[in-house]
Order: sequence, then C-alpha cells, then structure tokens
Amino acid sequence: MKKTLLTALSIIVAALLLFSGCNTTPTQETGFTVTDLAGVTVTFEKTPQRVVSLVPSVTELLFDMGAGSLICGRDSYSNYPQQTADIPVMGDYNGPNLELIIAAAPDVVFTAGKLQKEAEDRLRECGIKVVSAEAGTINDVKTCIELLGKILNRAEAGEMVAALEDGLNAIKALDTKKVSAYYIVSSGEYGEWTVGPGSFIYDALTLGGAELITKDMEFAYPQYSVESIVEKDPYVIIADSNTTLEYLQAHEALGKLDAVKEGRVIIMDADTVSRPTLRFISEIKKCIEKMHSF
Repeated sequence: MKKTLLTALSIIVAALLLFSGCNTTPTQETGFTVTDLAGVTVTFEKTPQRVVSLVPSVTELLFDMGAGSLICGRDSYSNYPQQTADIPVMGDYNGPNLELIIAAAPDVVFTAGKLQKEAEDRLRECGIKVVSAEAGTINDVKTCIELLGKILNRAEAGEMVAALEDGLNAIKALDTKKVSAYYIVSSGEYGEWTVGPGSFIYDALTLGGAELITKDMEFAYPQYSVESIVEKDPYVIIADSNTTLEYLQAHEALGKLDAVKEGRVIIMDADTVSRPTLRFISEIKKCIEKMHSF
C-alpha cells in the first residue's frame, strides 16, 4: 500500500492530539537492556511511557498486561480489543506511516522484524528505539510476553506466561492419537499456502496430535500443490475463516477429498488464529477438541 504524504500542518496537529492521549505507568528509573526477538540489543534509560505497536498480536498482548493506555499509535490491523478503535492508525502492517510515527515521538516502537526492516532502519536513524516483538514459533510467544513485560515494567506478564503454559499443557493433554491433517492459509486465486515446521500455528496444532502432511516442508509458510493434498488425503482439513466449507465443496479437486465430502473440516476465526496470543491458544484448543471428535 502506498504511504500517504502528509503536510507539515497535519503532522503537527496529529502530534498534539497524540501527546494528549497517553496515560502513564510506574517506571523503572534506572537504565536496563533487553534483547528483542531479532537478537538486537536495545537499551532504555527508563520505562517507556509512549508506545507505537505495528503488530496486531503485540497490541493485543499489551492490552492483556494492562498497558493498552500507553499505546499512542497502531497499525490498521490492530483491531482487538475494542478499545483499539480509539488509537490513531499509523499505516498498516505492510506499510507503516513513518511521518505519523515520528511525529508521535514514541519512547519505543514494536515491530514485526524482517517484514518491517526498512521502516525499522528509518526509525532508528531518527533516534527512535525499535523492538522486534512478533512471535514466529510457539516458543517465541512466551519470550515475547516476557520481553514486553520487562520493557514496560508490567508484573501482569508473569501471570500471562503462566496462563500460556497452562493452555499449552491443556492442548498437549488432548494428544490421545495422531490425526492426519492439512492446514489452509489460502487457496485458489491467492495460491495454495499452508504452514510448516517453525510456524506458531503448526507448532500448536502438532502439540495436540495433528499430524500435518506438511511436516517435511522446509519453510514455515510454504506453498503446497493441490495434487499433493489429494495424494496425501488428510483425514481432517483445518483452515481459518478466509476459507469456507462451501468453497472446498465446490473445488474441482479438494471437493473430492473424503474429509470435505464427510464434513471433517474445521474453520477457525481468521483474526484470532493469525495472532500468537492467549486467545490463539484457546482457539487452537477448541480446534483440537473438534478434530478428535470426528
């Protein structure tokens, strides 16, 4: 998406509005250093009081730990919880609006790492602290929560880590048998994309006994041919709500799969399952329970 060019006046007005909208939280008065999820070391003089989040999962986690009031800017996909509607949008996940972010003068910007590297470099050049905080694997979710909690001095992060571990243990307990499955990220005009080892969706599903037919793939989000899906003939098809049962039933090849013909298709909420958060863990647990009920 092309970045919008703003006039100097609009930037000043936006900055004034943003500065009036952020609350404060107890601070760590002495300096501290963290290592973000990209392995970059970031030093803070004190606890940040103004935050921009360019990652929907991070935005959600910040609200979970009671730090939502510190968010002075967000990406357009950060739409949960409902309170995010009151936070100014500063571009989207793929195209952060650097002019607005810089005008907001945040103490830290949370980013998606490699996917937003150009924006990260520009922000660092302007003296703004940048922290890569988007979880790639299921293990990264715990690291992300701990990282955010340390940076923002939130004791609630410890409770969230405990809830995460409880949720993962509950999913593991459902692994009573292995079930052949295929996960659809997209299909049709957008290409046949799925998940492989190293993605948080793959990690969580396999914890509960889903034996994904993409287990030998090299990448976390690989393309996978329709012919291969038909050949492997998974017992269950899992997808998010961007794919419908009606689409699968009407598909010339996928519609012939026994899983589709016999209704062994599980559709999860797209927003929830695409974000590595505590809600994601709950959604995966429901999916695994459904998978084992067939």
